[in-house]
Parts: sequence; structure tokens; C-alpha cells
Amino acid sequence: MRLLDLNVPAYLLSASLIAVLAQRLVRKICPNCKREYEPPASIKKSVEKLSGEVAKFYRGVGCKKCRNTGYAGRIAIHELFVPNEEIMELINERAGLRKLRDRALKNGMVPLQLDGIEKVKAAIVSIEEVLRTTSA
Repeated sequence: MRLLDLNVPAYLLSASLIAVLAQRLVRKICPNCKREYEPPASIKKSVEKLSGEVAKFYRGVGCKKCRNTGYAGRIAIHELFVPNEEIMELINERAGLRKLRDRALKNGMVPLQLDGIEKVKAAIVSIEEVLRTTSA
């Protein structure tokens, strides 16, 4: 937590933190040239590990409307962290980032990649675009 690194007291941070929102803009698949395809096995396997099976994968092949890019417009994927009392106590104890993230995930936080995969399942974005924007 960068605010703790800047010497903001932990008790003050935990008392004033309401939420943290992370977002990334991803390119939407062009609806005019969207086609179903089979991604590489490695990508499919990593997606299934995160969120279960995805029935169909889509990508844009390129057309005049999208200037042969396969994309048209953008959409945001989000990760919303809302601390509860348990997490506030962990902040006060100056717990590590990994422990805070694990606890937030157990409490229902949806990570960026998972929100992106939901948009893949809805045929809005390609899996490659989600992985490109959410990889560390």
C-alpha cells in the first residue's frame, strides 16, 4: 500500500478508506467482422483455470468499418475493492499486499482478469485483449 510507504498512519488509512477502483480500457471486437475462433490451448487452459469453461471465443478479422483492425470502440474492465472491518484490521496490522488481496477475493472482490473474462463470455472483447491489458 503506497500510502503506508508514504508514512500515512495505518489507523488513519483504514479509517478513511472507502473503496479502491482499478480499471483498464480494452478494445471491443468490431461487431461487423466478429468471428468465432479457437484460441491456442495454453490460453484456453489459463482461462478455464480462472473462470471455468468459455463456450465460444471471438475476435475481429478486420473490415472497412474498423479499418482492418478487428476492433471498434472501447469498454472498461473493473476491479472494486471495498474494505470491511476484517480488512481494516489487516491494514492496521500493516499486513502484506498478498494477504490483503487474498482476503478481499474471499470477501467477493472480482479481479480485473475475471471481469474481462466475463466480457469475453459475452462476446464483447477478445481474450487476447484482456490478457494484454491485465498482465503484470
